[in-house]
Amino acid sequence: MSSPSADSAAQEAPRSDRRSLVIASSAALGLYLTATALGAFGALTTTAAPVTANPAKLSVWWIFVHNLGTCLWLTAGLVSAGLATAGVLAMNGMVLGWVAAKQYATGQGGLVATGILPHLPLELLAYVISGGATMLVGFRLAVSLLPNKGRREAGWRAWLLSQACAVVLLFLAAIVEANFAHT
Repeated sequence: MSSPSADSAAQEAPRSDRRSLVIASSAALGLYLTATALGAFGALTTTAAPVTANPAKLSVWWIFVHNLGTCLWLTAGLVSAGLATAGVLAMNGMVLGWVAAKQYATGQGGLVATGILPHLPLELLAYVISGGATMLVGFRLAVSLLPNKGRREAGWRAWLLSQACAVVLLFLAAIVEANFAHT
């Protein structure tokens, strides 16, 4: 029979992991939104050519695989203490900010509203969940390699669950983008 303190410690670990995942995902969202703002600022302060819409009708499968590729790049943070993940999130956010601002600046804001906004919540949530979990586990792995640091569980189970949720969200986003987003 286990002691009461061991039982409470076992219950505290998942709660702590959830709290850590929420904090890491919040950091990922903050990074993404900051990068989006920087991309928009860059687009509005330069005279580069406007962005043109791609009128091609893309399949759900093509969109899903493309977005899944971005999600796979996010997992590079596992071997870089989360830094590669932060870079991918920042780049993706900057591109979104640049495209949206250029479209609005050239009077094509409707393309953003109908082409990006319908699926953006699902896709962004997937990237934030995946990126936050990857940055957390990548950081924990890096810290565990330092001398005189206790071995702490990296949180692989929570990471795998986060990735599975991200994949489902990306598939739903692909359905919305292919069928409901106006391009």
